[in-house]
Amino acid sequence: MTCAKGHRCTPRPHDVATGNGICWTCKGRSWDAFYVVQDAGLEVVKFGITNADPRPRLREHARDGLDQVVRLHTNMPGDTARPLERTILAALRDCGEEPVRGREYFPGRVLPLVLNLVDNHPALRPLPSVSPPASRREQLALW
Repeated sequence: MTCAKGHRCTPRPHDVATGNGICWTCKGRSWDAFYVVQDAGLEVVKFGITNADPRPRLREHARDGLDQVVRLHTNMPGDTARPLERTILAALRDCGEEPVRGREYFPGRVLPLVLNLVDNHPALRPLPSVSPPASRREQLALW
C-alpha cells in the first residue's frame, strides 16, 4: 500500500486504532535496525526490527533470556529492515517451520537459514571493489 505522500506502508489495525495512522514514515518513525538474538542454550532464535537505538529492545530480549546478539544491523538504508524480516518469515513458513511462541521466536535449528538470508541480503552485503578498466593497450584482443 502507498500512503497519500507516496511512502510504501503496511498499515495495521492496531496502529490506526491507537492514533499512529497508516504510515510510520509520515509519523517520523522508521524501522532501520535488524537484529537476531538467541538464548544461551541455543534453543530459541528471535529476529526482529526496531528503530533508531536498538539497545532498549535488545535489553528487553536479554531479560527474557535471549541475551546473545548474533547479528545487529543499524542505520539500514531506506525500507530494508521490514522487507528483510518478511522475507525470513516467508522462508521459514515455506520450510514448514512454526514459531515456538509469538511470531518471530523460532527453534534454534533455523539459525543457519536466518543468517544466510541476512548475510546475503543485497542491501547489507558490502559492494565488491571494482578495478578500473584496463587501458586499451592492456586489453587483449577477443578474436
